[in-house]
Amino acid sequence: MRLVTRTSVSALWALLAVCVLVGLLWSVSSPTASAAVALDPEEQTAINLVNAERTTRGLPALKVSPTLQAAAEWMAADLVVNTTPAILAHTDTLGRGIRERFNAFGYSPNSAIRENLNLGQATAAASITAWMNSPTHRDNNLATDVSVLGLALVVRPGTPYVYYWALAFGSVDDSEPAAPAPTSTATPVVAVTISGSVPTSGVALLQASSSGSAEGIIAGLQSRGCSATSVWLVTSGAMRGYLAGAPAFVNTAFPSSVASGTAFIAVCR
Repeated sequence: MRLVTRTSVSALWALLAVCVLVGLLWSVSSPTASAAVALDPEEQTAINLVNAERTTRGLPALKVSPTLQAAAEWMAADLVVNTTPAILAHTDTLGRGIRERFNAFGYSPNSAIRENLNLGQATAAASITAWMNSPTHRDNNLATDVSVLGLALVVRPGTPYVYYWALAFGSVDDSEPAAPAPTSTATPVVAVTISGSVPTSGVALLQASSSGSAEGIIAGLQSRGCSATSVWLVTSGAMRGYLAGAPAFVNTAFPSSVASGTAFIAVCR
């Protein structure tokens, strides 16, 4: 893999600025969520309320998709910085519609998908009530062609709406985490040496001082006190992300090996 160019580093700095602005951080893990997903109590409450609306009508409860959760987290954060008149038109600030955005996070293109957005509702109960009182959003909550969801709340005091909600639905069930490799054949993870000031929480632009895998970067960050939720770098002119703990297919676009000297962004919980 080539070392990151000056253009790539500039792109990483731009991503770092966005991360700091919208707070691209995972919340504290919930024991009721999938192992690969972290939900805060209000997000978990909202999911419980959606499923209560479904099960009381004889519909199956929806599982949490790590892929759709990542897409929902991104979209909720994007709503904070979206100042266009069509803020709830399901087109993000990169000009992507729902399908293109979900695909970018690794969700199956051969799927039924839906999305609900909401602004200004301070609680899970208020948000779900607002969606259930809207015929289109109610149809999404009670859809029979979906099996998984991702639901995110971003809270930004001092912004126009403060509370930003995104709810993603899909028909392809990717809720189960990838099975671990057998212990007898597992290859030990070699921690990558990290250069730079590694935070215990927040976002930082760092550099790999030795080569290794994405898991090695995560291990290297862990050894420096950062429990990383994701790492990001630029390769072949595109931004690539690795989500810690996500199923393998979610991270297929991330390089299998990262060269020494490569700059990357770490998101620490």
